[in-house]
Amino acid sequence: MSTNSLIFMYSITSVAVCFFLIWLTVRVLKSSLDIKLYLALPMILGFFSIISYIIFINSYGYKTALFFNSLYFIGTDWMAFFMFRFSLAYSGTKKKFKFLSFIFTVLCITDSVSLLLNLKHLHSFDLVQTFLSSGFSYWGLEFTTLHYFHLGFCYVMVGLTFVHLFVNALLAPTYYKNKFVTILFAYGTVIICNFISYTLNTPVDFSVVLYGILAGFICTYSSKQFPAYLVNSSLVNLSNTISSAIFCFDFSGKLILKNAAAQQLMEKSIGNDSDAETFRRIFLETKPKEITLSINNNLITSALNTTSFQLKELLPVPISNWKTKLTKSISSKTAVTW
Repeated sequence: MSTNSLIFMYSITSVAVCFFLIWLTVRVLKSSLDIKLYLALPMILGFFSIISYIIFINSYGYKTALFFNSLYFIGTDWMAFFMFRFSLAYSGTKKKFKFLSFIFTVLCITDSVSLLLNLKHLHSFDLVQTFLSSGFSYWGLEFTTLHYFHLGFCYVMVGLTFVHLFVNALLAPTYYKNKFVTILFAYGTVIICNFISYTLNTPVDFSVVLYGILAGFICTYSSKQFPAYLVNSSLVNLSNTISSAIFCFDFSGKLILKNAAAQQLMEKSIGNDSDAETFRRIFLETKPKEITLSINNNLITSALNTTSFQLKELLPVPISNWKTKLTKSISSKTAVTW
């Protein structure tokens, strides 16, 4: 693939990511989430940075390219800042680091003004048209010493965000560790890509579009995926610590989940998953009303009547006889919670 084609494909992909960010930002701002503003701002800055960078790499005029690259650098400043703010809101420590947030706000404004003044004074960076052997040209960057203050400031905010999330991951209860570790891993991947692009001065910085994807991922993970994971983990833990056997079947009758008590029951009497699924199907055909069965010493006892029978009398017999034994053993006024 030629460099020109690469830039074209990169631009198309970036535009698609921007549309996704717009849609997701609107949804988040309409939600009732407590941290919706802290989720929306990284996405807005991701959108701003991507658009600025796309225009920059597709610009032929020097002034236009310089202007939009300056906007891109400003976007990375604020992207790093709002990621730091998100980490504070995500961990519930906004008030604790209020003064540090204020200092970073002042420094971001100062750096943004400096990058805009660079359009006239070129005190931070300049653009140089670089030619490849294929004859294709792109805008290379020449940095001054002052620019590394901008870069260092960004990485200080990134580093503090990492440290803050890492410490919270260490201190969080087991169920909550993934809440921070997943964000750390995703953020780290983007930063590594950005560092490689900076170091090699590649024609296209792939980390830019990853910033947008990261912002969208953080939003969906923190507002949807992790809460769902937390609920599911809590339910699974609860089901595995209670003594009652729990079997979960999907709409087609396939066994999809069983707790520890159910597994113990299957090992003693029922057999494999297929036997459990067949047992469910035949049991439902009797259409009994609900009762509760308790199992003590391999004995099933109805909670609503005195009818009891050995588990081995029901389950090891041929499947064709299960319906008959269920009908005879359970009162028509009672039913089984299985």
